[in-house]
Amino acid sequence: MPDPAHFPVANGFASTNGAMHACGHDAHATIGVGLLHRLTERDFAGSLRILFQPAEEGVRGAQTMIDAGAADEIDHMLAVHMAGDMAVGGVVGSFTGGLATRKLKIDFVGKASHAAGTPEAGRNALLAASTSALGIMGLPRFSSADTRLNVGTLVAGDGVNIVPSSAEMTCEARASDDEVVEDLVDRIRAIAQGAGLAQGVQVSVAVMGQSATVAPDDEMIDRIVAVSTAHPDVTEVVRTQAFAGSDDANLPTRIPPHGSERTT
Repeated sequence: MPDPAHFPVANGFASTNGAMHACGHDAHATIGVGLLHRLTERDFAGSLRILFQPAEEGVRGAQTMIDAGAADEIDHMLAVHMAGDMAVGGVVGSFTGGLATRKLKIDFVGKASHAAGTPEAGRNALLAASTSALGIMGLPRFSSADTRLNVGTLVAGDGVNIVPSSAEMTCEARASDDEVVEDLVDRIRAIAQGAGLAQGVQVSVAVMGQSATVAPDDEMIDRIVAVSTAHPDVTEVVRTQAFAGSDDANLPTRIPPHGSERTT
């Protein structure tokens, strides 16, 4: 049973089915729909587009929405987060920093053979993949940026006595600089292709998700801080706060409005 003292329960917006998504997407939807209802009751001079972004967890949704035109002809964009480490009533004008990222899926296709009877006839996809994993994790760090690398999954093979004919690996690269993350991806591709060549294995690399660094607009931050400070229910206002993760909402905020050169 919900705790009656829990703030959402006490204020009547707790889940009715006993479940929640703790990242705050339910709150995002509530904010968006609630804002639309309020604006329909008032003489709003401009136009507003509310975007409910899918697949945020894997940084896969924003680029798809951009490609579909969802961010076209937008002058100003706000991406909203729920800060679980802040008390109710706290507002942060904008995150800063953030890590650009690429989420990669690498497929290795070799040839199966009997490991004892005809080992020379096989092309070991698992060896190519595992060699790639070690190479990726051994990439040098950069003096110009913070970087992160991780091999998350590796699935391969069919049986203990069969040379593995296929392997699938997922990995990610992150950096505090957008050009550095592209360089890391190029190096990962080269490592995988080289390992595949050594084993006679075909290799394909696909980008499954991506994000850029945070590039906030100072003028918009000033507006958020001013409005938040004036609101009676806001108890704490922080202008900016460093962000160490990755968020693909950063991608549409970089779309220049109406063909201009603005990139924030």
